[in-house]
Amino acid sequence: MKKTALWTGTLLISVTLSVIVAEAVLRLSGRTPWIYTSRDVREPTMHEPDPRLGWRAKQGSFIAPAWDPSGTDVRFTFDGRGRRRTRADERPPGNEMVIVGGSFAQGWAISDEETFAWKLQDRFPSLNVMNYGTGAYGTYQSLLVLESELPLLTSPVIVLYGFILDHAMRNVGAVLWLEILSRFSRRGIVNVPCATLHEDGALVRHPPEGYLALPFRESSAMVALVEEVYMKKRAGNRKAQMGPVTERILLEMAATSQRYGARFLVVQLDPRRATTNHWAEFFKVNHIQYLDCGLPYEGMIVPGEGHPNGDMNTRWVDCIADALGDQLGLQPASSG
Repeated sequence: MKKTALWTGTLLISVTLSVIVAEAVLRLSGRTPWIYTSRDVREPTMHEPDPRLGWRAKQGSFIAPAWDPSGTDVRFTFDGRGRRRTRADERPPGNEMVIVGGSFAQGWAISDEETFAWKLQDRFPSLNVMNYGTGAYGTYQSLLVLESELPLLTSPVIVLYGFILDHAMRNVGAVLWLEILSRFSRRGIVNVPCATLHEDGALVRHPPEGYLALPFRESSAMVALVEEVYMKKRAGNRKAQMGPVTERILLEMAATSQRYGARFLVVQLDPRRATTNHWAEFFKVNHIQYLDCGLPYEGMIVPGEGHPNGDMNTRWVDCIADALGDQLGLQPASSG
């Protein structure tokens, strides 16, 4: 009995010392415990978990304090289906323009009336603009929104997808993206649905998943390393599929829009030019209407936050309005 107790005690001491040494080595090599990204605690939580989409905007009106002393407070207003308000009055159903995308489409960090969706509604009063854009969404989540929302609308005529290059990483649930979401999880965004490709090229849909969260992650560099190794192994070659997966999703978005009688228009909002030519050629080959509104927005960002401001959204409206007139024959409201 004494020998067993002695052996157990020795083993526990050895394991404890090993853990301490390993933790010290990791710290000396630059490894740290898990760190959540800080945010202004006054910023309201405006998203809630969703079993299919990962998260969605919460119904209600929210005021976010200015991110910088030179800025102003920001009002976000969402209805029961997660749509951002695009007008002051209610409209009867019909002739819907459906906007999907991420934070650029949603109009993160600017008030309702500053978003390009609101300004498009002003510019084209014959349309019923519905803004489903949601912060941190990718192309795949936008497809899921179309599949669930288009059947509920009376007569959708246009689907406008606000595209940025980061969406490709989000679509496959890349480890880096899952990590970013987890570090910002105090905003209520944790799990993300993603897609991969089967060997035959078919889209494989995966339910929402998140970054592994183990006990003691905030106090142990070793635990944080275990999480990282596990996530990289689980993700496999997802990142290598970013481009092909995004292309497959875009084709399904176009087909879904057509099924419900709407024209599908992709609007590039990202000023980065790295793969613009690739995407322009893809849309041309696949007969998808594409508009490059990726204008530089240096000097047109929300102070202290970094997203495009209301002036940049106006520039996008000018770019989009020309296409709606030239390609779709829509006439803007008279300025006189």
